[in-house]
Amino acid sequence: MKFLVDQNLPPRLAQVLNGRFPGSSHVIPLRMDRARDLQIWRNAKEQGYALLTRDDDFHQLSMLHGAPPKVVFLANAEGDAADLARFVAEQLDTIARFMEDPESSLLLIRRP
Repeated sequence: MKFLVDQNLPPRLAQVLNGRFPGSSHVIPLRMDRARDLQIWRNAKEQGYALLTRDDDFHQLSMLHGAPPKVVFLANAEGDAADLARFVAEQLDTIARFMEDPESSLLLIRRP
């Protein structure tokens, strides 16, 4: 599984995820940084991505439609990109377990 990192998160997070989830990307190199949420959702579903976001719209889409795509929702994800990258790196085992669970469609990770 690979991740598509939403436009409201730093591109560096795709690099963090790529080590564990090869093929992960940010929306910018895919020229989707101006796409509407529903377009991103559909693309993720069609291309086999899970979504990493802090956007409530994706949280709601996941609750309404389930997976695919799976959604990792980062709560309290404001602030420094380097700190956020470290936080996501610390959560990789939790994210991997979530990705392996066929019953789960949404993972909420709250940053302290």
